[in-house]
Amino acid sequence: MTPDRPPRVLVFIVAYHAETTILGVLERIPPLEGYDVEVLMIDDGSSDGTFALSERLRKLNTYRHRLTVLANPVNQGYGGNQKLGYHYAIEHGFDFAGVDIEPAGDDEVLAAAEDVDVAAFVDLAEVAGDEEAVVAEFRPGLLGHAP
Repeated sequence: MTPDRPPRVLVFIVAYHAETTILGVLERIPPLEGYDVEVLMIDDGSSDGTFALSERLRKLNTYRHRLTVLANPVNQGYGGNQKLGYHYAIEHGFDFAGVDIEPAGDDEVLAAAEDVDVAAFVDLAEVAGDEEAVVAEFRPGLLGHAP
């Protein structure tokens, strides 16, 4: 982070067969004033319309944050996609990155997800410095500074 720009934050979502839930997941990500936010949606080899729907939203350019949509041709699993998301964050110079809950089609997972309103975020400067990563709830002011 530098004083001449707001902190860059990447929220990434791992989606598998989430055509009916992905818009609700995206809607849960708040505006986060004072931060430069990008949302990365990774479709993990879904055979439904998850990727197509997310890509249509990206092209409309009406979502509150910058939206990037990627698709894995073969399912990589949740851990594989976390690695992809953190790699993307580091390669693109983000200050913080974190995973929102997975928008699975499983009713049990979705019921549990309704109670989650924050995601864990990692301070990428700590990771790059080979220090223990700092994980914090993402609420403005809890990431080490106020925007």
